[in-house]
Amino acid sequence: MRERGGAMAVGAGGSARCLAGAMLILAEVMPASEALGVAVGMLSAELQARAGRGARGVAGGSVDGGGSDPARVRALECIRAGLAEESGVDAFWLGEAYQLALDARPDGGGSRRRRGVFYTPRALVDHLIERTLGDGGGVGSPRVLDPACGCGGFLVAAGRRLAADRARGEVAALLHGIDIDPLAVELCRLALWLEFGDHGDPAGGPERLAAQVRCADALLDPPGEGSFDAVLGNPPFLSQLAASTARGPEQQRRLRKRFGPSVRAYTDPAALFLHLAVDTVVPGGRVGMVLPGSVLAARDASAVRGHVRERAALCSLWVDTGGVFEAIVSTIAVTLRRGAPGGEPVSRFVGRGFAAAPAVEQPGAADGSWGHLAADLLGVPPVRLRGGRTLGELCEITAGFRDEYYAIAAAVGELGPEGVAGGGRPVISVGMIDPACVLWGVTPARIAGRVWARPGVRPGGEVGGARGLLGALLERQGRPKLLVATQTRVIEAAADPTGAMLAITPVITVVPRDPGDLWRVGAVLSSPASSAWVASRCFGTARALGAIKPSAALLRELPVPGEWSGWGEAGESYRLASGAADAGSRRGLLLRAAGESPGASSVRAEAAGELLAWWRDRLPGRPGVGAVRSGQAPA
Repeated sequence: MRERGGAMAVGAGGSARCLAGAMLILAEVMPASEALGVAVGMLSAELQARAGRGARGVAGGSVDGGGSDPARVRALECIRAGLAEESGVDAFWLGEAYQLALDARPDGGGSRRRRGVFYTPRALVDHLIERTLGDGGGVGSPRVLDPACGCGGFLVAAGRRLAADRARGEVAALLHGIDIDPLAVELCRLALWLEFGDHGDPAGGPERLAAQVRCADALLDPPGEGSFDAVLGNPPFLSQLAASTARGPEQQRRLRKRFGPSVRAYTDPAALFLHLAVDTVVPGGRVGMVLPGSVLAARDASAVRGHVRERAALCSLWVDTGGVFEAIVSTIAVTLRRGAPGGEPVSRFVGRGFAAAPAVEQPGAADGSWGHLAADLLGVPPVRLRGGRTLGELCEITAGFRDEYYAIAAAVGELGPEGVAGGGRPVISVGMIDPACVLWGVTPARIAGRVWARPGVRPGGEVGGARGLLGALLERQGRPKLLVATQTRVIEAAADPTGAMLAITPVITVVPRDPGDLWRVGAVLSSPASSAWVASRCFGTARALGAIKPSAALLRELPVPGEWSGWGEAGESYRLASGAADAGSRRGLLLRAAGESPGASSVRAEAAGELLAWWRDRLPGRPGVGAVRSGQAPA
């Protein structure tokens, strides 16, 4: 069956599947990790032979497939069948072939999602090359580095651009790459040799590029500062919130030694590659990088943004709105020029077609988030909130920690009506929160791997070492408050006027310092202007493109526009919405509160209708039949 699958892979999925097919054949007689390496060596040897260089035994492979070894013979036949269908093997074809092979590894050890490997589409590579090397690099012989080079797509494209003005032999010496994956490094050297090498020199094969394209971790073994004229690339996206991609303590220590305060608990390594790139280019040098959208706004990337702004000017920004990548995170691409930021506006491009969008000003020194540079490209209306207070001055705003989550999880159980009547505390997860409504008892919650219909904590339910922590949580949350969900399309805040509910991480709790301000605070959180302000400052940090992920820190900074006393009417409408008997009535009252809020005056009169329509169209549509209304106790 494996033999048949390997042969079928070429016709079923295109010529680039030949590497995966060869690997699967070899995996019948050797470990999968070894099989991939042998298949890569065989592919390299075959391509070198076809280019006119005798390549028996190159990089672990040979043009005869290993003599009489049946598996190697079949693997070579698979590779040759694929190459017969392809007239132009280059770095992009090699990258696709290697990506397919990683996906096909039968032991799962090559999972490219776990490793953050998503090779860059040619159109995006060309866009960044044009923005960074469109004038030939700005110097006579620009040295180009890709610090996460993969199979060499950026380097080959850069070389092609530079070859328009230079001899091909000269171009090869200008291209340098680093990658942590030895097989990707081997394929990158091969790609550069195929494109720019001297195929007639028997001693001048891909191995001659070992000094230029090396296997290393660029973050821990970086090139010297100011050693290149341009740095390009698409570094791996490795969320530090996922166990499979999080750094270990030793790596974290070494990165902190190298990058200082730019390394925080959840800093994505992709952001550190941006830090590295700005340091590595000479004054006036160019940087072009593909990055997760979270780099623009994530709290733990703020030090990187500060470092970059001190050393470079942002020249352009591209925002992916059309799913160019398979990665589930939002994706951007930036170009920068090392040197003090001037007054030049930032050019912007959007979507698959790289359509030009209106330019914006450089991010200022006071801009903790750069999310506003991209948010309007996704339709977020621009707002400027002016007020004498921030929400943090009026409220105590907190988000729970992991230990608090597990303290609640250890004590949670199903809570029937008798449990609530007996003093039990309903546990509220983010999925139970809608604007002015808690869906406890309607929407189930998954807590610590179990699904609960009516989760709660009974009096005396504290267990084990969590007793003290849970007791403190019960006391701290036993006050009138608002519960704010994350990963939503607008700010979704529901009131808990009696303090009976127990929010579980990552729900954000907003406790007014004056309990009498509860409804006005609810109106502030539920106003269209507040949602637009938050959306523009947390761009890219949510799991879904266009969603928002408010944090406790960001909500503390939220300006409260107008006079606080002017929020009375909106607060009353929000209170009525919280007690509405059906979803239609609640929605109508929320719209009324939105129209009454002083936040509506934060935009131009002609834009007020656009802001309201944007917010209204993003309100959740769940009916909430039988839900706990925010103005009543659960039953």
